Amino acid sequence: DDDDDDDDDAIVGLDATAARALKHAAASEASLGAAVIGVLAPGVRGLLRSPDKVTRGEAVGVFRRLAIAWPTAAPGAAKLADDDDPEKDFFLNMAHLQAHRRCKALRALSSRAGSVPPDTVVGYFA
Repeated sequence: DDDDDDDDDAIVGLDATAARALKHAAASEASLGAAVIGVLAPGVRGLLRSPDKVTRGEAVGVFRRLAIAWPTAAPGAAKLADDDDPEKDFFLNMAHLQAHRRCKALRALSSRAGSVPPDTVVGYFA
């Protein structure tokens, strides 16, 4: 299906863009910040709304990297990652194939509602 190919191309392009952005962070933080906020973050937001499960799963992974590497792009979202326990990692659960793991992620997000600003949740997931 051509639409699926377009989503796959977007993921590859977005992931490559994220990698380049992180590589050049030290060189020009101010201009990079504008690119992350103006280009990368909106791209992630759009892909998180994709009807394709694989595309959404990949977008959640990119969102996790973005939240950890550039916290101002998704204020508070880095707190949802857990490198020590993948079972508690919101992003890994949200991208999981099994519905009960995605529900677990949403319950975790609900329980941590005070630690993640509503604008971040609404901006990326609504």
